[in-house]
Amino acid sequence: MKKNAHLAIYVFLCAASPLFGFNSHQPFDIFADVLDYVDDTQEITANGHVVIVQSSSTLHADLVRVDRVHQRLIARGQVMLKENQGVMLGDQLDYDLAAQKGVMLGGKGYSSTWFFQGASWEKTRDYYVGRNASFTSCDLIDPHYHIKSSRVHLIPDRLFWAWNNVFYVDDHPVFYSPFMYKSLGQRTVDFQVQPGEDSVKGAFAKTTTTIRIKDHVYDKILLDHYTD
Repeated sequence: MKKNAHLAIYVFLCAASPLFGFNSHQPFDIFADVLDYVDDTQEITANGHVVIVQSSSTLHADLVRVDRVHQRLIARGQVMLKENQGVMLGDQLDYDLAAQKGVMLGGKGYSSTWFFQGASWEKTRDYYVGRNASFTSCDLIDPHYHIKSSRVHLIPDRLFWAWNNVFYVDDHPVFYSPFMYKSLGQRTVDFQVQPGEDSVKGAFAKTTTTIRIKDHVYDKILLDHYTD
């Protein structure tokens, strides 16, 4: 079966259930330039300007294959995954619809003013793990500062934490922290970095950690790092 753009296919793999987007429990719509369905293998191939929508999640790609028997989804080429207020971009996505688990290669993402990128991202439901990742809250094309980490754990719109962190001002490593935690929701712990460079201090980063105990009760920890 082949159809052109603006055609929606409802795919039911089992009884409906209000779970996270992109799972085997809910129907989803597929839009593409060309759609091909093989009845013998129950495989759907969508090619060209592919858009798949399920609940609050939307997937864009150049090519998507859906294996209804094994409940697998494979996306290739300019992959973009939108869930809630977060966005993840990558080269390819391999996803298990039954387990709600997959891997995004070459992933870059955005969540609550923070920009992330990594060699790969593992997704399990609404939980991401990035390997050899970096992140920053600077929205410039060439950010003034960024943090490189061996592993980043991200729950969009809620929080992220990272291990083995090296803070960079431009291309200069400033200091190391074995662990970093940041809330993306209601802020009980707020971490801010003010990077800079001058002739006296060299490259520096001034950090402020605010711990909110109650609405009007909080504590601040100031920690500055200098290269000179």
